[in-house]
Amino acid sequence: MERRDMVSFGPGKRCKHRKLSPLTGLNLRMEVLYTMKRQKLINARLSRRLEQADVAEALVVTPVTVSRWERGVSTPYKVHIDGLCTFFKMNREQLDLPTVDLPEQHAQPVQEDPVASEHATPRVELLMETRRQALHDIVDVATALLISPYALLPKESRERLLMAKIHPSYLNDEALDDLSTITASYWRLTKKVPLDRLINGVTGHFEDITQYLKDSHPTRIYNKLCALASENAQLLGRIFHLIKECKLSDAYYTFALKVALDIEHTDLWAAGVARVGLYHLHWGNPSEALPLLQGGQRTTLHDTRLRAYLSSIEAEIHAEMKDMNACQKLLEQAKNVELSASLENDIYWTTGFGPSLRYGHEGSCYIRLRKPELALDALKQGEALTDSSFIRRQATDMTDMGKVYAQLGDQKKACELLGQALDTIIQVRSLSGLQRVYKARAELAPWETSAEVKVLDDKLDNTVKALNKRPKDS
Repeated sequence: MERRDMVSFGPGKRCKHRKLSPLTGLNLRMEVLYTMKRQKLINARLSRRLEQADVAEALVVTPVTVSRWERGVSTPYKVHIDGLCTFFKMNREQLDLPTVDLPEQHAQPVQEDPVASEHATPRVELLMETRRQALHDIVDVATALLISPYALLPKESRERLLMAKIHPSYLNDEALDDLSTITASYWRLTKKVPLDRLINGVTGHFEDITQYLKDSHPTRIYNKLCALASENAQLLGRIFHLIKECKLSDAYYTFALKVALDIEHTDLWAAGVARVGLYHLHWGNPSEALPLLQGGQRTTLHDTRLRAYLSSIEAEIHAEMKDMNACQKLLEQAKNVELSASLENDIYWTTGFGPSLRYGHEGSCYIRLRKPELALDALKQGEALTDSSFIRRQATDMTDMGKVYAQLGDQKKACELLGQALDTIIQVRSLSGLQRVYKARAELAPWETSAEVKVLDDKLDNTVKALNKRPKDS
């Protein structure tokens, strides 16, 4: 595989690529991801072959709370410290618990990347700050309501993964398949549920995988673990991108690309490159992504979906740069790749890229080029192929269609579609979706005083309030 001298990650940032082992890569710009784990507390549970849910039931808390204690994200109250000591029949020092009683503490939120504020609508930016302050509360409440993919595994699989944390020899092909099943479940859930509900689960899954990497394994097992770590880091990069946590998104993407390069997994690396391309496009730095995307196109890939995925994203970047010829050439390249409408056998690195999403990228290209007739035709074809369970995708399609009708001069239809998109955005609690609607709203400036636009503006304000409302207040 050809290695690149320069690899671009965050907006406006470049770093020299060095061949790093995955564990070295863990230390590279990942300090924001970790707090001090309470390994003795974890070991006490695992040695008794207990799950976090067992400890939670005994102490009358949620499994999410136990997870936060073990990862050092929060400190138990005195009553819970005493309960843990009694439950495990061990003292505080033996469980890595504080010897002095402290009020519960939470990890400080990461400050937003300055680039984000340059592109965010003021009301969205204000919501982002409020949302960030409440993030750990949202995670605690919402994640507790979501069935973890771990819980859906057979008991034998759960026990095998627990034992692998104690004895590396238990981490065999069957255990790796279990980890892959969990990863695939999380990819599916990103299309159907609010991302707030996934953060804690996906982060815990990622940490489990990187914990396994600290042990000695045969090369084959080690490489598979590295691939899983990279794939889950891409998933977290995508999630944090969508909820506007730029520094976290950048850090996970950096890790994911470096690990994929280190094990020379070209398909996995190319999938990460495509997502970084979307990241740059979103934050208004399209030219930053071109070297990576073009490098991905030169790479030998085994999954044909990835070739079409890279071409579609690069086409959008050229459309943003108003280069219609380059855009259309890349769209043709994407169309020349035969894609199955079924995603049953799709690997999750391509985020379900199929004919529907390809048409979506084509429509977005023509919106950027202000060719609404061409955009409308592509979006309608994509809409007909979109899986009805992919709620987040439906919101994006409705928003883009609304923008097209605004460009065509049909402000009533535009307001109707944007209003429907907002209903879905509330359902999936999507800040990125809300910001997309705000950008589409700018197309309605000529009809600023119309009744339809005023109704839409009221609905936008109500959507901000709804997303600002914590789940536990509902």
